[in-house]
Amino acid sequence: MSLADIEILFLEFSLYKTYMGIYSAIHLISIGYLPDTGNCTSIAGQKRFLIGNISVGTVIINIFAPERANNMWKDILYVGIGGGIGSIFRFLASRFVIRYVSAEWLFAGTLAVNMTGCFLIGILSGWMLAHQPENQTFRLLFIIGFCGGYTTFSTFAFENLRLIEMNQWGLFGLYTFTSVVLGLLAVWGGMKLAN
Repeated sequence: MSLADIEILFLEFSLYKTYMGIYSAIHLISIGYLPDTGNCTSIAGQKRFLIGNISVGTVIINIFAPERANNMWKDILYVGIGGGIGSIFRFLASRFVIRYVSAEWLFAGTLAVNMTGCFLIGILSGWMLAHQPENQTFRLLFIIGFCGGYTTFSTFAFENLRLIEMNQWGLFGLYTFTSVVLGLLAVWGGMKLAN
């Protein structure tokens, strides 16, 4: 196995392991926390650069934007507080819902949480964009933190896999279709309501 093959395997593993991290890094680049990868000439160079930013997080921020490093810790704190509270609310709301459904509909707790989370992120985003588009503390605490902690794509995916394994194709289709379509409608409705 050549060094290039090892790099590709490492890259694929890193991409798999850091799916949400890549999204976060792209977001950080878009709001100015990390430098653009435009100076990398190859796709592999850009991926390596991006994964490097994810892997060493604050070190990269300190190197490329030392004036933002202290703000980054404050931002992490806001996201952590919001995410922690959102996770607690997700747990409570999901437990409340599954008390009233039969065993084959246990995914209803996740569905209810994700739909209310979509509606809430629509309301919060719509309000913020209309009234305080520059309020990063609100965005970090409530939109990224609370809503990110409250909703759960990983549980949605796991529950769908379990439905497939149990040959519950009808429930799988209903759950997936309902989650995607109602989720989009809930965000749209929340944004319209906020405006």
